[in-house]
Amino acid sequence: MSVLDWISAIAAFAVIAWFVRFALAKDRDAPRYAEDDARAFFDEHGHWPDETPEEARARAERAAQAERAARALQD
Repeated sequence: MSVLDWISAIAAFAVIAWFVRFALAKDRDAPRYAEDDARAFFDEHGHWPDETPEEARARAERAAQAERAARALQD
């Protein structure tokens, strides 16, 4: 193999590695994008995508009761 063949092979490997790196980086961001979508849904609808509005109201009521109990202990 000549020097030019070696340089071409190394350049090809570098380009392939660069593409693989960015492809894997995109896949790593998928959970972040899913969480951003879930937060946008929460902001718009007032509950998480995996819970019903009734479950959201029950969760909010439990949180309010816990807050009232915590404030009562402080007083």
